[in-house]
Amino acid sequence: MAAEVGIGVAAINEEGERALIVTQIFALKPNPSAELASGDDLIEVVNRTRRKKGLPPLRKHPWLSRTAQEASAKYVPGEALEIPDFSLEFKLVKSIVLRSIDPVKSIQDAEPLMASHETHIGIGVGICQDENTVGDMVCVIVLLGLASEGRVY
Repeated sequence: MAAEVGIGVAAINEEGERALIVTQIFALKPNPSAELASGDDLIEVVNRTRRKKGLPPLRKHPWLSRTAQEASAKYVPGEALEIPDFSLEFKLVKSIVLRSIDPVKSIQDAEPLMASHETHIGIGVGICQDENTVGDMVCVIVLLGLASEGRVY
């Protein structure tokens, strides 16, 4: 994390000795867009973490990936995601929304990704504003799909 420190000089005793005192500290969050991981990068993180836990990897699905990326580009914290009907392809599609300045760590710590029985994944990554935090956050939209029987991808 980068920081800027403002220093002020003040006489602090009767002899006129001076000391440097810190007057302000500005902690700056890193610019998330400079370190933005791609959806494919995060899928690899998910699958690497799943393998370490003895779970099968999730397969990237182009529709889930495209939909997740579109959703991440227009996501507004606090509003519901609009996910199209994937019922012909999947028995179940669920979404996970993560907001963080460190999306890789958030993905590794996301228990629903490690405990899921879904077969397919799509991840979209974008920048979102959150009125409760200073600056932008990285928004990661994860769509998980459980393939319908008879569907092979």
